[in-house]
Amino acid sequence: MGEEYRIQVGDEDFFIELLCYNRDLSCLVAFELKVGKFKPEYVSKMDFYLEALDRQEKKNNENPSVGIILCIDKNEKVVEYT
Repeated sequence: MGEEYRIQVGDEDFFIELLCYNRDLSCLVAFELKVGKFKPEYVSKMDFYLEALDRQEKKNNENPSVGIILCIDKNEKVVEYT
């Protein structure tokens, strides 16, 4: 659906790095691409994006949006705890 997909919450603009639609799952799929190590705050940001997508973009016949965070590196325990 687009790169740097803009969503507006209140009077603020936010940008999802990549937004796609999965026909098999019938849902929007948001991707965040990170060049560094995974950080727990990435999950909160993704949850915010998914909530905004479900409230503003999702159609009634579609399933809830899915988020994927891709990082170059991770600490297994930090990911597990998050």
